[in-house]
Amino acid sequence: MIHTPIELPGGDLGVLDVTYIPDDEETVIDAIRLPMTILALSAMLIMVVLMQTSMVWVLNLVDDLRQAADSIDAGRLEERLPESGENEIGDLARSLNHLIERLQRRADAQGRFVADASHELATPVAGIRGYTSILRAWGAEDPVVLEEAIDAIDRESGRMARLTSELLNLLHADQGLRLKTERFDVNAVARERLAATASRYLDKQIEFEGPEDESLFMLGDPDRLEDVMAILLDNAGKYTPPGGTVAVRTYRLRDEITIEVSDTGKGIPAEDLPRLFDRFFRSESARAEGEAGFGLGLAIAKSIVDSMGGTISVESVVDEGTGFTIVLPRGRM
Repeated sequence: MIHTPIELPGGDLGVLDVTYIPDDEETVIDAIRLPMTILALSAMLIMVVLMQTSMVWVLNLVDDLRQAADSIDAGRLEERLPESGENEIGDLARSLNHLIERLQRRADAQGRFVADASHELATPVAGIRGYTSILRAWGAEDPVVLEEAIDAIDRESGRMARLTSELLNLLHADQGLRLKTERFDVNAVARERLAATASRYLDKQIEFEGPEDESLFMLGDPDRLEDVMAILLDNAGKYTPPGGTVAVRTYRLRDEITIEVSDTGKGIPAEDLPRLFDRFFRSESARAEGEAGFGLGLAIAKSIVDSMGGTISVESVVDEGTGFTIVLPRGRM
């Protein structure tokens, strides 16, 4: 309604009232009132359904988290959370799955530690038992053999103690190897380990070739180097067929000492070479043939060589043989 003042004929004043009745608008509003009401109710219903669905999804995820926590507490680490969705919940599920996978790898490593330790300690134990058998049979009557056996047993028992310490170092991965520095003959160490390894594989009639009588001196830890060579030579003897050859070659190039340990064994597949020094890694061919051990020896060897400031590498051809090359700093003498 509008009130408009007007001047009437004769000079009088008046007010003109103009009234508009919105019949068309009311008709439109009446027409859409029911659809709008239905739409609003539908929207509310959809929102309720979405909220319920979201709550169910969140509660299911929480239940999955609870089950995963229960499985970890019970030692079952095979459970995994669903990782669907590129959102915060999906990111949380993926992070938790990665955590569970790391826990599973650590649990597997710890579960296999006892078996790995037994494998690595088998070599010095075999040496001690071998010399003990010699003493019991006839060696005790020969002063030279008796002295050699006592020295070997003492040496192997000392290596057992060092191997135990290194296994613990590898398990925890937070301790460095303690190295001593002294002048020693690399060729003498190589010849001693060749003789000890040859005595364990007499039945295979393997030919063990080593450095000549000349000396090759360096500064370092002879016990640690002996451990490395024992691991490599034991593997070479284990995987070399009867009548094969295991050889150790040493030489000096400027300020470096190179030690090569090769065999004419069955070789290592090319796809396994990049992981050969990984802890607990064993090639499928070794597993298929039932070879004892869990692949900890080469990890120990690499750890020792790295601690000595050197490098170790491997080359192998299936059915032809394998060769390990160790390069160590000679040190100032």
